[in-house]
Amino acid sequence: MAGVTARKRGTYWEYRFDLATVDGKRKQHSKSGFRTKTEAMKAGNAALAKYNRGGEVSEPSGMSLADWMHRWLETTVKTGCAVSTYREYKCIAGSKILPKLGSYRLSSLTRIVLSDFVASLGEDGLSRQYIVTVSRILSSALSSAERMGLIEDWHRSALKVPKGYSRRVNERHALTPDEFQTLLDACPELYKPVLVLGWHTGMRAGEMLALRWDDVDFDNDTIAVRRRIYAGRFAPPKDGSMRTIRMGEALHAYLHKLRQEQRQHELEYGYYYTVGVEGDTLAQAYKGDVPGKRTYTNVVCRKNGTVVKYSSVQLVFARLAKETGISFDAHTLRHTHATLLLEAGVPPKAVQQRLGHKTIKVTMDIYAHVTERMQDTLVDTIDHSPVFSWSKCGQKGEKSS
Repeated sequence: MAGVTARKRGTYWEYRFDLATVDGKRKQHSKSGFRTKTEAMKAGNAALAKYNRGGEVSEPSGMSLADWMHRWLETTVKTGCAVSTYREYKCIAGSKILPKLGSYRLSSLTRIVLSDFVASLGEDGLSRQYIVTVSRILSSALSSAERMGLIEDWHRSALKVPKGYSRRVNERHALTPDEFQTLLDACPELYKPVLVLGWHTGMRAGEMLALRWDDVDFDNDTIAVRRRIYAGRFAPPKDGSMRTIRMGEALHAYLHKLRQEQRQHELEYGYYYTVGVEGDTLAQAYKGDVPGKRTYTNVVCRKNGTVVKYSSVQLVFARLAKETGISFDAHTLRHTHATLLLEAGVPPKAVQQRLGHKTIKVTMDIYAHVTERMQDTLVDTIDHSPVFSWSKCGQKGEKSS
């Protein structure tokens, strides 16, 4: 096998060398575009050395990350992982990775681009744990592209999340009772249960939309949080935070009335009332078509029983915010609930358990601004309390005789 040769083709130089014969036929590899013969020979010798080591010569791919990610998800992940893993990866890729990097060529994902991407996730207010998950998914996709010869020696270290990383918490506006009432008055009837549940329980949006009437215990005034809607199907609550929430009289009365209204709708639709079929999918069917099967009805549903999608909630709440001039979304209700509890003096541990945070540190980190105000209130309380009055022990700085 001959070595590398170089020749000038027009303005630029080209290198060329022989590959292994296939069916007795001569095969060659060439590449042009070099300004000098020296550059062409240097690149050619490097390519030949790599070919001799691995039997393959790869060129930087012009494929975009979006195209590769789609192919990787639909082949490697979908066929080699659990359905839940595939759905999670697809959801994260579509919402966190591709909007920022999808238009980049695989060969253009430099160290700076990747490190800036990780930093931007922190600017979005995501937790370190979640950023690590996003980085691992992107890392797996790029490693697979490397094995396919689409990229070479990509910058793995740029996707590492620093151990000392602390997320930037986006300041949210906690709703006042007047603002909540304004939103409630302007909200379409279908979406009012989400507002009321969020205000009174602090549940996550996916948990509220997955809530069933079987989860509501009117006798004991409790709500069992057993599942959420995630990536188009039912899944356990985030961080496995199954929990039981106590409800007050106002929420009890509201849900009781809502249940009566839905039962009336069920009578009106009869055979054609839509119910959920037990399972981890969002499968639904007419009530008359599933005799003998385990079915359920959602707390938040349309008049005919069909589920309400999170995308619909987002759209309606965005319109509400614009119409009323009040800055809020579904998560604002959860934030407001937690803020009001902490400012009312409820112990942070109790707030953590009610919200379903993994640890109390998560609660304290997110609501640090609230606890700072609580500390100021505590100092004021001490200063104005008769128990700590200086009248009994002299003024500050005064020497006792």
